[in-house]
Amino acid sequence: WGLELVKLEAHARAGHAEAALGQLRALMDRYPNRIPVSQYSATAHQLRDAGEGATAIEVLDLGLKRHPDSAELDRLIGAASKAGVDSAELEMLRSLGYVE
Repeated sequence: WGLELVKLEAHARAGHAEAALGQLRALMDRYPNRIPVSQYSATAHQLRDAGEGATAIEVLDLGLKRHPDSAELDRLIGAASKAGVDSAELEMLRSLGYVE
């Protein structure tokens, strides 16, 4: 478990968006009830810091689907939709139904 989380963090911090997303989805499949809200939040922050804002939003959306009552993830999505987002982030927010 710990090594799998390290792989996720390494991909996210390096800006390997597809690899990070794939790793997260694999963890969600294998450990559906083990990934806390804080992991989705951390992974999204790491991806955004690495310049992968659209994938960060996708990670937050996956987290909200798994933890629909999470005020933290909801707040982060809301903040992303109000912040100065680039066109890829805006398109991701639109495609997921967070903005019109």
